[in-house]
Amino acid sequence: MFLLYPLIGKIFEKMFGGRGDGSPALTYFTADDYGVRSRPFSFRSGENLLRGEAYFVDGSPKKGLVVFFHGLSAGRSSYTSEIAYLAKAGYLVMAYDNTGCMQSEGASMNGLSQAVLDQKAFFEFLDKQEEVKSMPRFAIGHSWGGYLSFMATNPLYRVKKAVSVAGFFSVDTLCVSAAPKAKGLQKTIRGYIAHRFGKDAAKSGLDYVKESGIPVLYVQGDRDIVVPTKDHYGYLKKHAKEYPNITLRLQKNRAHQAFWTEGGQAYYDRVFGKRGEKKFTIEDLLAIDYSEMNVDDPKLMKAIVDFFGE
Repeated sequence: MFLLYPLIGKIFEKMFGGRGDGSPALTYFTADDYGVRSRPFSFRSGENLLRGEAYFVDGSPKKGLVVFFHGLSAGRSSYTSEIAYLAKAGYLVMAYDNTGCMQSEGASMNGLSQAVLDQKAFFEFLDKQEEVKSMPRFAIGHSWGGYLSFMATNPLYRVKKAVSVAGFFSVDTLCVSAAPKAKGLQKTIRGYIAHRFGKDAAKSGLDYVKESGIPVLYVQGDRDIVVPTKDHYGYLKKHAKEYPNITLRLQKNRAHQAFWTEGGQAYYDRVFGKRGEKKFTIEDLLAIDYSEMNVDDPKLMKAIVDFFGE
């Protein structure tokens, strides 16, 4: 098993050896664009300084603190609309860029499991902030961030409720979903993660969900192929009795970005189609209408706020 660790390390390095600085085909928005205020914060994860912002609306008491975890290859600014919605709903929202992403330091993302170490460093930082010590804590994230929402149910972090949008359960399960032939190596992959990042990083987020009993809302689009729906929403539906604290919500006619409306998803499909987000001319980029694409499903966003407030 140990003999395969260098090979697994090389594969992970090839996949995640670069930085996650977003897509040149997309525009990223700020708090000001949504009429929300923000202030910066930073903390260290290992040798790297990670940067984030706290988002809020002045003049109203805060219902609690929401920690928002971002997805792969970008940072918190990919989710400004969702963050702003939560801030306007009365929450203080804190979000940071993982190692090697956007405004944070790091030569690379260093693998998916690095984010678990970043998360631990963040909550250690958070525990020292007097302003938020007494606030009830909630967690939400998308994709890679949805995985971190599962991991945030670790009882040490004192999160009351968590929302995972298209999140995977663990790095090894995602590897098997992406490459079913790797199933025989799943235990070895988990061993490699434990060896490199520590045993806590090798745990499944579902282990923490079961251990803590914390209520979790899991949301996924029925067309998701990035984090395959059948392996995640389908698995949780099949094993619902094992996880009575998980509530499921399926977004019809949505792909990986389950936050969007059906119309927003359809617009994205028309604009990007099979080209993806890389083969675009300047004219293509200038023609993107974000008022059509970057639109959150109001029913879903209300359901998330209602879930936190229950």
